[in-house]
Amino acid sequence: MAVFGWATACLFTTACGEPSKEKKVLVIGIDGVRPDVLAKANTPNIDALVADGTFAGRVESKVQTWSVPAWSSIATGVWPAKHLVTSNDFTGHDYAAYPDFLTRIELVNPELSTFVVLDWPPLGTGDSGGPLFSDMIDAKLTFDGGDGGYETADAAFIYIGNPDVVAHDTGVSAEYRAAIEAADGH
Repeated sequence: MAVFGWATACLFTTACGEPSKEKKVLVIGIDGVRPDVLAKANTPNIDALVADGTFAGRVESKVQTWSVPAWSSIATGVWPAKHLVTSNDFTGHDYAAYPDFLTRIELVNPELSTFVVLDWPPLGTGDSGGPLFSDMIDAKLTFDGGDGGYETADAAFIYIGNPDVVAHDTGVSAEYRAAIEAADGH
């Protein structure tokens, strides 16, 4: 499903035309991407977003870089000492006290539209002790299901995890670079 490129291109425009004058938030998380490999990959959509937005090319972590605690910190804005996710599962979390940023937006202003799309279901479902992103969010989709919700989103999070999966299987390889390039097409 080509959500990344199309949703990104259309999310913050009016009918995919003129840029929206309203302030919007888009967070794109592509798991396991090394900046040095990204720089060499053919990623025109990511390159365009980096040119016009903010890009964290080097991120320092105070904790081990396991996916679940890392994405919990990114989504909640607090370290594991507060959200309580310290291993690569969601058990023991305190998302009630430290919800994800989209849920915080919903709590402050339910009139705003929120959207999340994921290719790793535990981030948005009860699998493995999740979800990280709560059911207060207006639309939650996985890459293998449904569409809609992003056209009018005021705040959105897109998670693409396949590059991380491929890196674990093949290391820094041609397959890994291809996974990063494929993520650019989402």
